[in-house]
Amino acid sequence: MPHELATRLDRVVAATFGDGFTVLETGLRENPPRYSVLVGSTVDPGRTACIRLDGVWLEAFIPELDVQFGILDGDEEAGSDEDSELDGLCRALRMYLRGEARIERRPRFLRPGTRTVLCIDIDGQRWRLGRNRWSVK
Repeated sequence: MPHELATRLDRVVAATFGDGFTVLETGLRENPPRYSVLVGSTVDPGRTACIRLDGVWLEAFIPELDVQFGILDGDEEAGSDEDSELDGLCRALRMYLRGEARIERRPRFLRPGTRTVLCIDIDGQRWRLGRNRWSVK
């Protein structure tokens, strides 16, 4: 299974992130096995995103914003449709890495400080990503 995950993630990442991006394997060894890559922007080195795939979940983490989110992966019987969710996630992250996303900072309700929400509009969908919350409408 890890080999199929690696091949799948490599294929979609290579198609989505070309010039202007750096892609590194993170080398995390977890149980169950997950395959991860760290993508960075060469235009803005302060922007990075980690993408993880474990066969059940597609996860992404943006360390500089402390924003993480996940999508339940499609059925294995779906064939090419299983890559569509990963492709959408990678394209949304590409927009953030290029600086085309809106970053909102809002006051927290119960604790002092602010919370960060990343808003990305792509293909008629609005992605709203936060620390413990995400939605796609």
